[in-house]
Amino acid sequence: MITKSFKYKETILNIKSDVDVGDELIREVLFQRKQLEHYIQKNPYFYSSYEPIEVDKNAPEIVKKMAKAGMLCGVGPMAAVAGAISEFCVRRGIELGSKKILVENGGDICCYAPEDNGEYNDNDDNTDNEFIIKIFSGNSKISNKIGFRVKPAGILGICTSSASVGHSISFGESDAVTVFAKNTFVADAAATAIGNEVKGEIAESVEKGIEFAKKLPVDGVMIIRGDYIGTYGELSEIVEID
Repeated sequence: MITKSFKYKETILNIKSDVDVGDELIREVLFQRKQLEHYIQKNPYFYSSYEPIEVDKNAPEIVKKMAKAGMLCGVGPMAAVAGAISEFCVRRGIELGSKKILVENGGDICCYAPEDNGEYNDNDDNTDNEFIIKIFSGNSKISNKIGFRVKPAGILGICTSSASVGHSISFGESDAVTVFAKNTFVADAAATAIGNEVKGEIAESVEKGIEFAKKLPVDGVMIIRGDYIGTYGELSEIVEID
């Protein structure tokens, strides 16, 4: 796998791909950010709103998809921004011929491998469609000790929100809310929305977050707060990290 890292303003990108697409993905980031920044200059409420908003049908594609994800999850569109950049990069990588790619943007991941059709085998590191993704959950005792063995069959978004880690705004108290969805925009927005619900007494707050997650268009969710873990839906295999 070929790796490349890139930082530009708030975007902190880590790329893993079976083919060298790094420079093209940097250009994709700059293009999508330019589209988004120009829209925000004319529509500052898009940036500042914590509530879902509607956008003009002539808005850039990234703006429309972020707004739609916010609508589906009940949060502002900027809750989907990191996942948006990740998915646009993965889709560009696929266009360039990548058959195994992962793009992580500040902890929000989009990855891709084709469905297993017998052409891939476990003895070839370049074709085995598997990623190991570690979960960082702040001061929780299991932080960096567990992760997921992910075998995507198509595009898969894996996004994490935390009230105790990073600079993103959360109105909850979770150490980590990790969401799996086939749409990375939705995975990112949903992680924020679910994280906002995790507050109050620890065990009850985790259960509250899980119940809220069931209302959203996601595949699976893991919530970590302190020593408590809650899960819902379809998750990749959970593994211990050495």
